[in-house]
Amino acid sequence: MLRTIFSPRSPLHDGAVILGNGKVAAAACQLPLGQPPDGASPHMGMRHRAALSLSDETDAIILVVSEETGRISLAVAGHLEPVPRENLSRRLANLLSSGRPVSRQVRRAA
Repeated sequence: MLRTIFSPRSPLHDGAVILGNGKVAAAACQLPLGQPPDGASPHMGMRHRAALSLSDETDAIILVVSEETGRISLAVAGHLEPVPRENLSRRLANLLSSGRPVSRQVRRAA
């Protein structure tokens, strides 16, 4: 099912997939967009902006795949981190085993 999001003719194409407890909780979701952060590329797409915004407001770890380049990034606590494919499993395991990242909103309030 996840492969269908990469097919332009799929009804799930370009929508977010929400995973929870090891299961697909929702698909074809539209996420809220934030403004690109200062210093960000003016060409940052909607999916990367949505990932940054969502990771800034929540403790979620957001995996983003660029449709144009196929590059993988993780958005964590309002920061976008490019991750090579061969390091993705290790990086996700490190993030998940170290506990949930703290969003910037929570850090600001502390």
